[in-house]
Amino acid sequence: MSNYQSLFSDFMSLSDDNPQHVLQSGMALLPRIKKEKNTGSLASVYYKMGLAHLYLGKYESALHSLKEARYIHEEKKLHKEVHLDDLAIAGTYILSGQQKTGIEMFFAIQEKASEANLHDVEELAWYHLGKLYAERGLTSQGMTFLSSALELNEITENQDCKVNILLEMGRIEMYRNNISKASALIDESARIGKENSHFFSYNSTLAQAELYSRTERWQQAEDLLNRTLLHCRKNEITRGEILTLYQLGLLLESQEQTERALEYFSQCFKKSGTYSFHQLKIKSGDALSRLYRKKGELETALNYLEEVRQLEREVLADNSGMKADIWNQNRKINRLEEEMASWKQYSDHLKQIHYEKEEVIRELRAVSEIAKKITSSLNPNDIAEILHNQLRRFLDLQSLYIGLYNRENNELDIRYLFKLDEQLKSIKMQIHHGKSLAYWVIHHNEDIIVNSREEAYAYTNSSLGLFNNNNIQSCIIVRLQIEGQIIGLMGIASLQKNRYMDRHLQILQALAGFLAVALSNAETHQNLITANEKIAYIASHDSLTGLPNRARIIERLNQELVRCRRYDTALAVLFIDLDGFKNINDNCGHRAGDELLKRISSSLSQKIRATDAVGRLAGDEFLVILTDNCTPDKGTRLAKQILKNISKPFIYEKNTLQVTASIGVSFYPNDGRDSETLINAADEAMYRAKTAGKNKISTLADTKQL
Repeated sequence: MSNYQSLFSDFMSLSDDNPQHVLQSGMALLPRIKKEKNTGSLASVYYKMGLAHLYLGKYESALHSLKEARYIHEEKKLHKEVHLDDLAIAGTYILSGQQKTGIEMFFAIQEKASEANLHDVEELAWYHLGKLYAERGLTSQGMTFLSSALELNEITENQDCKVNILLEMGRIEMYRNNISKASALIDESARIGKENSHFFSYNSTLAQAELYSRTERWQQAEDLLNRTLLHCRKNEITRGEILTLYQLGLLLESQEQTERALEYFSQCFKKSGTYSFHQLKIKSGDALSRLYRKKGELETALNYLEEVRQLEREVLADNSGMKADIWNQNRKINRLEEEMASWKQYSDHLKQIHYEKEEVIRELRAVSEIAKKITSSLNPNDIAEILHNQLRRFLDLQSLYIGLYNRENNELDIRYLFKLDEQLKSIKMQIHHGKSLAYWVIHHNEDIIVNSREEAYAYTNSSLGLFNNNNIQSCIIVRLQIEGQIIGLMGIASLQKNRYMDRHLQILQALAGFLAVALSNAETHQNLITANEKIAYIASHDSLTGLPNRARIIERLNQELVRCRRYDTALAVLFIDLDGFKNINDNCGHRAGDELLKRISSSLSQKIRATDAVGRLAGDEFLVILTDNCTPDKGTRLAKQILKNISKPFIYEKNTLQVTASIGVSFYPNDGRDSETLINAADEAMYRAKTAGKNKISTLADTKQL
């Protein structure tokens, strides 16, 4: 075997699950193959590199490589290979968001393969269609397609393909909660895989592990995943390794083995970033943020959360094909302006062309301007208002709405609704079959333009019911999509017939891409703000009682002391320690103790004045700050009320729970002028109250029972 043939053989044996390695080796091999002028080998390299680009989410590069392979196969009249190339190209269209094109290609390939008796190609087409429909929740149709693939497998006897078919059928049954059927199918898939020693499917073992988890066979699931991880690492199956690390993290998290789960999620996060598996990096990053927040390591949790949200924004912008490319818009404008400047004749025909070109330029400028404005805002209300105001400049616009689609409830949440200059209240509407244009757009996955009420009846039996206005005559409705999934709709309407042209539909379609990204970015930003607020709250409040924690209540005391010094007023500090709390925990259990702490915390919060503050220091210790120029007389009187409320009994699970308290009181400025001195003074007074027999109030100046 020549050196060139050896290099080619080594390249073709590389695992598709290590796409970075495939691309590096392929780029190094391409010049050598082109020099050898071996077109057959060249097509194989292009095909394998196309799959590698596909695994990394680089869809344009994937299409380029796969189409190069197809061109060579078509030149050589290798019809079977052409169909296999088309299968990969159809899959690329699906993943890049061009769902309709991909599905139509799969059906066309199946039909052509059936006519040509290419059973193995037809089998693969049915398999991909079955998997695609199942992933989108159409399990009945998916199972039908997979059954067709399985019937063809009896002819082809392709064991690798049979493993995958049975695996997908098993997953459908698992999601239907038919555990016994799922188990039989997945076990059969695994058995066939083992009998073919050359074949290993990490997807099969991951499905088995998920099945074990669903039936609470935790140890079996972990053992299987560890064996899968070892195999993937030994054979450099990168994608399989990363998926297995993530699955192990989920398994251990479900068993509350936090530290071990963190270890696997961290490995998954790091390796996903190294090999550009963005979705797995996002998932593992979310898991790390969740677990570190649970551990109380809030800064680490926030760091992971911010990195994941940034990556999500980058992925949405890259893969949705909707990034606001203003440079391209400006190129179109400049080209059209140069074309207009070259016109020298003024016939009626050319004048009309001149007018139409000006209209196109004006609309392109508007699209460019709107795109800049909405993609630079992170406020969804501002985004909707900008869109409405800008569209009214060059479109006949009676109404505009932007609605988000809730697939689970089959509901359209119309958050932004405009009628002329007025913004109306948001509404929610059910999307019923045949009763609205929204139903047709969503369920046919196609935008529409309607220029009369008569035209509307081609889509729905209730005319223009979506706009809830009997005077509407013309409308355009377009989909808002992220990664090929419909997230909502945008619609405009006019009271006049024949108001909209195809170019108006194209304008809204262009803007729909920018709008979907802008709204998604705004939602991500809002989620990050909410997460930050939640983390800040968790960091400053006690998780059991909801009261301010030690650091927060001391911070509040320092703020009140600044106010006292400024206005020459007094305050009191109450150090409260519960008497007999340990007996409650020992005799009735920690749940009863927790309930008691929550009840007392609630009582303290309700009984103090609005200007006062209460916090939990630790265990059964609380700190109360009495403000509003609280003198010793006022302080002791309020302390008596608190002592009385704490001692009230309550029933918990048929047990009567009751404790008393020892309260130490210190006063500013008599007992101290800073927070540490005042708290220590109140603490000392509290211990004197306990020594004196508990259920008492004590101050530094007076240690007798009050």
